Amino acid sequence: MGKLWTDEETTPFATPWREAVIIPDKGRLEGVIDADSFRMEVCVGFEVKISAYVRLLGEGAVTTPDDKSDDGVDAWETRGKEKVMGALAEQRAEDLLGVGKTLRIWSFKGQGDKGKYGRWLFIVLYPVEGGWKSLGDTLIDEGHAEFENY
Repeated sequence: MGKLWTDEETTPFATPWREAVIIPDKGRLEGVIDADSFRMEVCVGFEVKISAYVRLLGEGAVTTPDDKSDDGVDAWETRGKEKVMGALAEQRAEDLLGVGKTLRIWSFKGQGDKGKYGRWLFIVLYPVEGGWKSLGDTLIDEGHAEFENY
């Protein structure tokens, strides 16, 4: 079950096993490609915003230094034999995030921050009562995705 993160816990911090600083940038969802890939507007500092393609990571990237195998989130595909489950996963991600809503995102800047298709690797947190939840872990908990060794 994904952790409920407080505002204080989502401030900048370092993970020594990742040799990277995780920074809670502010992002705004522009569109869902499928449940584990998005197009987001990302504030990269000094009020500069860019549009980026994003690949979803689970919070294991932060909370489990000894087991990096649970970092990736692999949602059901929106085409082929997984099409029906993929459509449900995509809809759930869109419902939780909401197009245009401001989200909290963590990126591993400067440390292999892009996946094999050139997308930024992000942990995406969405607001819930009392704090923030990881989208990747929520999708996994609800059966819309599974962990992938990324």
